[in-house]
Formats: sequence, structure tokens, C-alpha cells
Amino acid sequence: MNLFKSLAGAYEIKIVSASPENILLLLNNAGIAIWNINFDDALTVRCAVKRTQFKIVKSIIERKGDCVAIQRRAGAYWDLNSLKKRPLLLVGLGVILILTLCLPNRILFVQVEGNREVPTNKIVEAAQCCGVEFGASRRQVRSEKVKNSMLEELPDLQWVGVNTYGCVALISVKERTQGDCTEKKSGVASLVAKTDGTISEMTVIRGNPICSVGQAVVAGQVLISGYTNCGLSIKAEVAEGEVYADTRHVISVYSPTVFKERTGQKRIERKFSLLFGKKLIKFYKDSGISDTTCVKMYKENYIKLPGGFSLPIALILEQWIYQPCGTIESISPADFSWINKHADEYLKSGLISGEIINREVADSFQSGVYITNVNY
Repeated sequence: MNLFKSLAGAYEIKIVSASPENILLLLNNAGIAIWNINFDDALTVRCAVKRTQFKIVKSIIERKGDCVAIQRRAGAYWDLNSLKKRPLLLVGLGVILILTLCLPNRILFVQVEGNREVPTNKIVEAAQCCGVEFGASRRQVRSEKVKNSMLEELPDLQWVGVNTYGCVALISVKERTQGDCTEKKSGVASLVAKTDGTISEMTVIRGNPICSVGQAVVAGQVLISGYTNCGLSIKAEVAEGEVYADTRHVISVYSPTVFKERTGQKRIERKFSLLFGKKLIKFYKDSGISDTTCVKMYKENYIKLPGGFSLPIALILEQWIYQPCGTIESISPADFSWINKHADEYLKSGLISGEIINREVADSFQSGVYITNVNY
């Protein structure tokens, strides 16, 4: 059976007649296509006919007083026709076909490489404004056009290039350097104190030391000068060295002695919504919080694929916690030991080097407020 006969459909039939040869001759003279002819015995013959011609075949045979019966349906027509009983399968096959034709020409993921100072999210947002976003056509992304647009949006970038690999758009960037970051070897420069303190250690590599170990200095005071008096001449250079000092810092924390908190039984409502790109689809009627007794907690769950790719589709879960607005007054505990830990972390975050040598904590009470002074 060739392709056209298979797509049109066929029947394999059994003819019982006193003269099967005459029946086949009549069908041939009527223009009926017959193939796969097999004689079971002198009275029975099996053959295949087109689906569309079966009614004519049946009419001719029955007029002669003979019998005809369908043995089997053959051809791709019957397989395809059976799919009508499975609509979900047809929809799935249609979706797969559409995705197969469309997805290779669309951008589904955006990656950024080469950036250090400029945040990746900022580059991705600028790329979206320039047309490089989820669902964009690969053919419409022109690297030169995107490059010029993104350089206008992000002046911190020196060069931008966009390449597509399958469904991934790779944005390669080069950041603009803020001056020469290499060590200055020419000119004149002095080393000055950053804050007040007492010098504990001093190492001079180049330049003229103005201060010595044990000396108290103030912020902005010259420690190592770039000018050195050589008698008949003055040598000018870039001062270089390391100076460590004992410094003092005071961190003050103010805490109320009385505060208010919510009381009563909580009631939690969960609400869901779908974020598709920048479109938000809500599955609830309320548009916001109408009451100060309600606290909203928001969480986005993005769909992630193997390989670390994340689709711009997220299921959003919102928990609305309702609690009566009645309040009570509570006295704050006088023990503020947790303040020392946070004060240490805050101080260390601002230090270039060194360590904390000593700590003194002084508590006081004034106008309903606890004042904790941490002296370093």
C-alpha cells in the first residue's frame, strides 16, 4: 500500500461467491481498484479496496446475490481518525508542534558575563528596554542596535555585545574603568591620618616620616610626607608606608523602656497569584490591605529548569495575617548584651585593618529611654 492509499484508508474484505473470478472481473470493469488478492478456496477470495469505494463494491456483490464482509481496516487514515476520540492528546501534539516551530527562534533565557561592579539585574533590565527579553525573536535582536541603546542606558559600560545560542541570549559587557587603578609612581603624594588616634606601629617605605610611634595624631594630619629635605635640594616623591594607631570609637544605642505589641488570636489567609513576565494575574478579588490589623507576607517561587535557568514565570504566595489591634504595654529588659555583638559587627565593617582591643559599656536611663554607650 502506497502513501496515498494509506492516507485515504482501505478495507480488507472477504468475498464468498460461486464464482469469485467473475466478481473480481465485474469490480474491475466498474473501475474499482483492487489489490492484495488471495484465494482461500474455490468459493472465497480476500482482497483490499479503497475506503471510499467500499459502498459501491458492496452494492455490486449483493446484487449478484453473493456475500461480502470487512475483515480489517488498513491504512494511516484509521489511526489518525482514532485520535478524534482523544482530544487532549491532539491538543498536546498541537502544542508540541507549535513549540517545536516557534521556540528555536525565541529567546527564553538571558545571561550576563563580564560584569563586576554593574549589577546583573540592572543590565538585564536595560536589555529588556532594548528588546532583549523573554519571548523576543532572535532575528529582531541586532547586536549593534542593542549595543548603542544599552550604552546610552548604562554609561558605566564601555562595550556591549549580544550573541544568541539556541534559546539563550548571552550579553557580554566590558565595564568602563574609573581612571588608572595602578599604583602611582610619579608626582607628589603624602600619607595622612584617617581618624584621631595614637600611633602604635609605623613602617616607611618611601617619603619623610613626620610622626613617630606613641604620638597622638588627628584626622587629616600628615604622617609620611612626600617631600624630603636633602640640604641643597628637596626630594619630591610619592609617600608609601603603613601606619597603625590605637583609635577610639563610641557607638550609642537608644532603646525605649515601653513598647506596644499586637495581642489576640491570629487569622491567616493565603492568596495566590501568577506572575508572567511583568503581568500579574490574581486569583482573588481583594486588591490590597484595607485594615491596619493586617500584615502581608510576600513570596515569589520562580520556575527553574535543569542547568540553572529560571523562567520569568512565578507563583506568588501571599499570607495575610489578621490580628486584633488591641495592644499591651511591656517593659523592655535591662539586659542589652545583644547590643555588644551588633556594635562589634558594625565597627568591624568600617575598619580597614586591625582589631578590637578593649570595650567598655555604660548604660543610662533618660526620659523613658535606655541609652547604651559602647566605647572602644
